Amino acid sequence: MFVPKGTYIVSSIAMKIKVTLRGDGPTSTYLKSNHSGDGLTMTSVINSSVAVNTSVENLQIWNTNVANNGGGYVDVGGTYVNLFNVRIQGFKYGVIFDQTELATVRQCNMT
Repeated sequence: MFVPKGTYIVSSIAMKIKVTLRGDGPTSTYLKSNHSGDGLTMTSVINSSVAVNTSVENLQIWNTNVANNGGGYVDVGGTYVNLFNVRIQGFKYGVIFDQTELATVRQCNMT
């Protein structure tokens, strides 16, 4: 799924299996929120043999709530998770991997 240049006001977004979420770049495509929880989430069956094959690329996940207590990207039980050229800011935790297998995080910035 391609998200063109712009700022998109969102709340928590649940990722689906076999989906790539791709933007125009972390200084061009912003997923902006102001809630206190997680940004992008992917939840799978723990110890499952099904690969989720999700990818988030070339965008910024941005939260403006100073009391945020969630993660910018949260994966539970996923296999083959890819984060590439993603900027995550304003969350208590940049990325949370809980029983995730085979994750790749490249050229990401978390503040």
